[in-house]
Amino acid sequence: LFEINPAAKRVFTVFDANEDSKELSKCPHFRGHALRLMQSVDTIIEMNYDIRSSYFLILTIGSRHAAYGVPGEYFESIPPAYLYMVKQVLGKEYNKKIEDAWSALMKFVINTMKKGLNEKKGKRKISVNVLKL
Repeated sequence: LFEINPAAKRVFTVFDANEDSKELSKCPHFRGHALRLMQSVDTIIEMNYDIRSSYFLILTIGSRHAAYGVPGEYFESIPPAYLYMVKQVLGKEYNKKIEDAWSALMKFVINTMKKGLNEKKGKRKISVNVLKL
């Protein structure tokens, strides 16, 4: 993530933004955040039968990021970083079908998080009636 968007380090106030990315991977705070991200993705996948619930879960996660001053455009760095990680884990098993599936999920997650962030910042109210998935 930080290799794609080095400025994203600034929102993690518990460590030095100038610290090497490899060293950050050892930081308990950063590792905890990465674990929470993975648990959230797992929950979203588990909720695939209930798109409304996962939508509101992701909205809530996005709105929480407003308190940390996370700019919405920082979320755009997540999909390529996530896809890179998936490709590294799967190796030769990685293919276009897998890439397309993860890309679609990440697009849904990021767009929904941005809506939650903007709602919390008072930029726009989200209505259940306009939910189009």
